[in-house]
Amino acid sequence: MSEHSGPADFSHWLDQAHRQKICHHLRHKYVSLSEADIEDVWSETQKALFEKWPSENTFSSEHSFEGLLFTIADRRATDLVRRAEARGRILKRCYDKAKAEGSDGQAGARTAHERLEYEELHGYVIEAFDQLDNDQWLVLSVYCDEYPRLKGPTRLLKTLTDQFPEVVEKGWTPAIVHRLLNHARAIVRKHLCEKGYHRDFE
Repeated sequence: MSEHSGPADFSHWLDQAHRQKICHHLRHKYVSLSEADIEDVWSETQKALFEKWPSENTFSSEHSFEGLLFTIADRRATDLVRRAEARGRILKRCYDKAKAEGSDGQAGARTAHERLEYEELHGYVIEAFDQLDNDQWLVLSVYCDEYPRLKGPTRLLKTLTDQFPEVVEKGWTPAIVHRLLNHARAIVRKHLCEKGYHRDFE
């Protein structure tokens, strides 16, 4: 890997040398990601590298550097997919309740407005999730994925650590997981209520 005189040169070199290969890998491995998503992943990958540059720019070879790039990009892409899946699960719960209740409190939603209401709710759920930090959305995602089988912070923590080994390093306790879940649910609920959707997603 060649030396670079500054961040701008480093960024240009990254784009020229690695962007095409990384983005090609992402398109084939994460088919649900849009082109905009892939560009976001590449941007986040560069930011992660900038945090290490230049004080930790001591890679032993071009191969080890490229391996780090792929690792960072994979993690960012996985996070993006997880967020989308978690939003989708919450959206389905909210919309199913809205459809069952109907706009006038009766069973069933008005067919003529279903698609519009779904798209509107979809946008609100995305906005709500964007307000969560990484820990909050991770806990909420696993909770929604496992509900109603998974109840109680102790079981939730066990499932989190089983699925995401990095959680062990965080030193979470059941009390911390419980607090994160409550905060995440409160943020999403508050945002949806402000938009006129007075429903929980349990």
